[in-house]
Amino acid sequence: MLGSVELLNSKLKRWNFFGECILWDFHSTRFGCGLDLAINYIWDKGGGVREDVLQNPLLYVFKFSGVESLRLVGNLTSGMKAAPGMIDWGFAEVSRVEAFDSSAGCGISFRWEGARRLDLEFNDYELLSPEGHPL
Repeated sequence: MLGSVELLNSKLKRWNFFGECILWDFHSTRFGCGLDLAINYIWDKGGGVREDVLQNPLLYVFKFSGVESLRLVGNLTSGMKAAPGMIDWGFAEVSRVEAFDSSAGCGISFRWEGARRLDLEFNDYELLSPEGHPL
């Protein structure tokens, strides 16, 4: 039987660990004990980038519960800090999403190129399809 990290990584592998997909939204839930995170899946069935990525987001939603820790490293450049309005959706393209072992039960890392990353440790999760069905 697969452990929680292996099981989550096997699910993530199905979508190529969400490589190049866009971190669309994340926000606290359940009075800070949970976190919902949405990723816009950019790929079409043929392996190309969908033409309507921004106009018609295809959102996979992680619903994390029992959140023990959350760490965001922005890795913003001085230019980004000086002109935040110039930052576009390309900055949110994730390189890889991968689960890791954690004393909380499981962890997940959303990594970009360079030092930018979002690490989350949690007790449980649910992954929903763009139609809202559990995966």
